[in-house]
Amino acid sequence: MKAEIAALRAEFELLQGDLTIRLGSMMIAMRDVEVETLAGVVLGHGHIPVGRVGCYVPGGRHPMVASAHMSTLTARVAGVEHITACTPPNRGGPHPETIAAMHLGGADEIHVLGGAQAVAAMALGTATFKPVDMLVGPGNAYARRAGSRRNRGSAPVQI
Repeated sequence: MKAEIAALRAEFELLQGDLTIRLGSMMIAMRDVEVETLAGVVLGHGHIPVGRVGCYVPGGRHPMVASAHMSTLTARVAGVEHITACTPPNRGGPHPETIAAMHLGGADEIHVLGGAQAVAAMALGTATFKPVDMLVGPGNAYARRAGSRRNRGSAPVQI
């Protein structure tokens, strides 16, 4: 069992090393742009830093390890200050592979909570969750709906 765990960790670290290089090169290519099209008229786009991101990783029946890698690691490479990650329980606990991917990807907090409840807790905050600035990850219609039913000025949803 220890050999299997060590092999899985090595695979995850190799994968995340590759993703870090790819994501870092994408960050280099993404530049702020300003163009003065007419005298006094400036158009363009810029990147706004995000302080807190909530990563929702589904997986009630099967581990969604790729979602865990991509959401947490992307946020970490982008320079997000604090990453909260949630995944649902399965038969009384989370999938260990998903938790490992979240941890290795840089999640600061990991909660075993799923679906609309997880999305709403991250978006709005609770006694134990600080609200996040942005929510990311895949999700079903219920998770998307929970994210969209937020108060004005709270986290945008990328689910």
